[in-house]
Amino acid sequence: MEPWTRVRAAVALWRVTDDPEGAWPVLRAAWETMPRTRGPAAACLADMTTAGAAGAVGLLDRELLSARRHNAIDNGADSHDIVEDERLLALCRRAVHRRP
Repeated sequence: MEPWTRVRAAVALWRVTDDPEGAWPVLRAAWETMPRTRGPAAACLADMTTAGAAGAVGLLDRELLSARRHNAIDNGADSHDIVEDERLLALCRRAVHRRP
């Protein structure tokens, strides 16, 4: 199954069940293998009010501390990437601060 489909399905599963355990492994795998999925994954993590996504804070902290952004392209830039990146960082901060 295509990574975007898996991410959308994981988010939908979490929204229906309110159980992060089913969604988290999929979100984590997509985060690591397809960086462009980090925005939707971070949005889902920011909305989760339970602490069931073990390891999420470490993943989010690494993103916040990263000097090289996930959407950086060698020898190229797009102003849309800046907006996307700032949104990702805001979602990561929100998710980290919602954690107990």
